[in-house]
Amino acid sequence: MELRFIFLLVLSLAAAIMDILSYKISNYLILTGILSGLGFSFIATGMQGLSGSFAGLCIPLLSMFVFYRLGLFGAGDLKLFSMIGAFVGPGDVVLVMAVSFLAGAFLGLIKILALERRKGLHKIRFAVPTFFGVLIYIGGFL
Repeated sequence: MELRFIFLLVLSLAAAIMDILSYKISNYLILTGILSGLGFSFIATGMQGLSGSFAGLCIPLLSMFVFYRLGLFGAGDLKLFSMIGAFVGPGDVVLVMAVSFLAGAFLGLIKILALERRKGLHKIRFAVPTFFGVLIYIGGFL
């Protein structure tokens, strides 16, 4: 497994743990991830890799900003997907996002069924399904 994927997996797991424990994802973790993703891409393929990495970083910001403004995602979730995009590039970040949404829907369904008798809005910590999306991507299941 490539070093960049190991690094991405560790960062994604750390984000999931932070999200579970504090309902926040550290900006330092996100910044470290973004700079690392850009660095790995630049080292691998120069300016072409850097531009692809930057495009991967921008796609989640542009495509999910409306959902953030509607309150469907937190800012940390949006930044986490951008960090992932810096590692995997524009095409693959869309795949990771799609798998993460499916994992989130599955976890949400389980939570709804488990909490069916309680009233009120039930939120899920979205960094957890995002970690599963990264794990599935890195594992080569896509």
